[in-house]
Amino acid sequence: MTASERSPGEGEDVAWSDEVEHLIAAADVEAPLGAQIAEWLTAEPAGRVADIGCGPGAMTLALLARSPDAQVDAVDGEPMMLDAARRCLTAAGLDAQVEFRLGDLDSLELAEAAYDLVWVGSVVHHLPDQQSGVDRLAALLRPGGRLALGEGGLPLRCLPYDLGIGRPGLEARLSAAQAAWFNALRAAMPGAVRAPAGWTTLLGSAGLVAPVTGRSCLRCQRRSRTRRGRTCSPTSRRCKAGTESCPGSMTRTGRRCDGCPIATPPRTWRAETTPSC
Repeated sequence: MTASERSPGEGEDVAWSDEVEHLIAAADVEAPLGAQIAEWLTAEPAGRVADIGCGPGAMTLALLARSPDAQVDAVDGEPMMLDAARRCLTAAGLDAQVEFRLGDLDSLELAEAAYDLVWVGSVVHHLPDQQSGVDRLAALLRPGGRLALGEGGLPLRCLPYDLGIGRPGLEARLSAAQAAWFNALRAAMPGAVRAPAGWTTLLGSAGLVAPVTGRSCLRCQRRSRTRRGRTCSPTSRRCKAGTESCPGSMTRTGRRCDGCPIATPPRTWRAETTPSC
């Protein structure tokens, strides 16, 4: 969401203006997950926070719920997304604590060494040079500040190999199609370079010297029995909207099967700078 704006056909990875409603639905479904991440991130006080790629404002809202005295810069490169975030925070009566800033990491002048916490959810993999992006994000932190990245997580297997209909191995084919979509997205990105290492090394190379910690979150859904004995999700419409929201997700690649949305659990990495003596 903070990648530079481009017209379709000019290397734009995702047309984010078309994704606003989907991401609003996803934020509703994933609110408990956002609350858990916000709890982890606010275990230490954070007076000034940056939410980079804020989308419709769900994580800004979750962070303020845990740190009611914080001031947040909510940043997004899509005007319609930022408008949705403004509506979200205004409805919660928290807009006075938020500065909504339109732009991306390349164009927006964000103060360096100014933030106690920088949250970056599902953004870095859209940057052509991910190491350079992490370096830029780390530079925003005050000494002792924390940078948290939320990125695609561990593969989730929730279907039997043979569903009893069609060709066996549906989930493996969906995973392969999703990987092909992501590889094509990166290949078509102007100026894209391959990340030299994994997230832990990228964060360390950016000067974040405290131990990097990783957390994985599984999205769990309650399930119930229908009168016909078939298992289904009691909030299937909301779950369908949420799990289909992310471009390239398996639910867009294929279909929901056996009443269970196919989704990968997000993963969060956290690192911090070392306070100066």
